[in-house]
This record gives sequence, structure tokens and C-alpha cells, in this order.
Amino acid sequence: MKKYSIIIIFVLLLGLLGLQLLRQNEANSKFEIHEQNEDVSAEDTRETAQALTVGGAVEDQPSQDGEELKEAPIKTLWEDGNFPERLQIADLDMSLVFEGQVSEELKQVILADINLVLGHVKGHEFYNLPSQIPYKMPEQTEAYKANRGLIFNGLRVARPKEYRNNFGHVIEFGGKKNVVVSAELISAYEEAWEARKSKPRKYESLGSFITWLNTAPMEDLKANNPYWLFGYDGISDAYPERAAKMRESLLPKQRKDLQVSHPSILEFTYVDRKVLEEEGAAAEQLPVGVTLADGKYIDENGVPYQQALFLYDGEKWHIAFAPAGT
Repeated sequence: MKKYSIIIIFVLLLGLLGLQLLRQNEANSKFEIHEQNEDVSAEDTRETAQALTVGGAVEDQPSQDGEELKEAPIKTLWEDGNFPERLQIADLDMSLVFEGQVSEELKQVILADINLVLGHVKGHEFYNLPSQIPYKMPEQTEAYKANRGLIFNGLRVARPKEYRNNFGHVIEFGGKKNVVVSAELISAYEEAWEARKSKPRKYESLGSFITWLNTAPMEDLKANNPYWLFGYDGISDAYPERAAKMRESLLPKQRKDLQVSHPSILEFTYVDRKVLEEEGAAAEQLPVGVTLADGKYIDENGVPYQQALFLYDGEKWHIAFAPAGT
């Protein structure tokens, strides 16, 4: 009897040991599967991030059935935030008024862009206009006349041409001094906003491109050189190796030396034959069918010091570089 008891106990112990080994194997299998899933997820994340940032090549990607994906509205920096209707830059804080009727959406676009364009000015001065300029305010029968203007100082970088004579005039309205956003400037913004809304992914991809330019390690910038050459005797097409060396020479040595700002929404130009004729450029000097945007190189304090010309080739954005004489 004692002999049988020992055998039974031995069998039970073997069974318990086998059960423990089985559970351990299952746990190891689950761990390996989980590890593999994590690796796949991390790889997918890296690929997705790269697709969104390197050059911003996200527009009009074909779907599996061969049809192009429809563009969905995507917010850009022009739609972020809730800007007050005031000009609050440097030592200036004045009300802004819009000439005529303007939608709240367009107001926010204009206010955001004004802050972008004038965000780095150091100060201001008033000056007397040579003659009074009439402005028609919403729901007012009489025209209000501006006899003073604003000069912004401390920023040498050129502003959009649409600002000339269309922004900076001061009127007495509502019992206080106001800076007028003229009907001409509003019209220019409205046209630019409609163009931006017609191709949302194109403009959103520029935001991704600028973020990448300002944050990517130098190794990534070298591997995916952002510079695009044109007007150099066809060097990019005829001599690709030489063009690659030239692009490499344009990259700065330090990460901090490649920082750029967003362009104004007014500073996008679609280049066609008519544009070339108006600018007096030779046909071979500028590619046709691209979009150009005037951004800025900025220093460590975010202050612009030089033009950074962005170019969209129909698929992704680049920093365009035109050698002297083009």
C-alpha cells in the first residue's frame, strides 16, 4: 500500500511539473508575439512620421483602386488660435478695424497673418499722410479719413507687396484710434485664402516640411537634402552628381543655422508662362507649373534675416536655390 502511495505522489508531481512547463511556454509565446507587434508598430510609426515630414509629400496620393484620395480640410497655422482684433506688436497696442464686411473666418486668417508678418518688429513711429485717405466702415454712411500712418522699424526683411499703401493707416473711429485693414488688402487675403482652401494638403504639407527643417537631425537633412536647384545651365538634369555636391554644400554645418519661418499666406505664387513674362525671366531660368513661397531664414531668437524661397514641385516641398544670375 505504501508502495502505491509513493507512485501516486510521484505521478502527481510529474503532472504538476508538466503543467508548469506548459504555462511557461505559453507565456514566452505571448511575450514574443507582443514583442513582434511592438516592433511592427514602432516601424509603422517611423514610416508614417517620415511620410508626413520629409518634404511633406502627402498630396494627391493614389488609392488602391487607382483613384486619387479626395482632399479633406486640414487646419494650418492660419486657422489656429483665436486672435483679438488688435495690433499688439512690440510697444504698440491698438485696435484693428476692417473696411467693409468680413467673415469671422477670414478675419482670423488675416489677424494670424498680420501677427506672422509683423511679429518681429521692434517699434513704431507715426507720420502724417500727405493727403487724407477715406475708408468706409461697416454700417456707416460717412467715410472716415485717415491722416496719419504707421512706420514699423527694426525689421529689414521685405513684407508682402499687398501691404504697401494698404496697411498702417490710422483713423478715429468709435471714439478711439484704430489701424485700418483696407478693402484692397482684405480682397488680397480673400483670394489667397480661397486658393489655400482649394489645396489643403499642399499647404499642410508645407507646415510639415518646415517643422522637419527646424527639428530634424543633421543626419536626416543630409540623407534627404531639402535644397532644389534651378537655372544653373540645366545642372540638375544634365549633371546630377555635380548638382548633388552643390546641394550638399548648401547645407549648414550646424543644426541651429537652418531655421526657417512660415511664409505669409499672401506670398504664394503659381508659376506659369504668364508669371515668367511678367517677371521678365527667361523660360529656362524657372520651372513652369510649380508653386513658390517666400519664407524667411530666422536666427536663434526667431528674427528673420534673409529670404528662404520654398518650392513645391507638385509632389513635395523644397528650399529653392537659384545661383547668381538667374
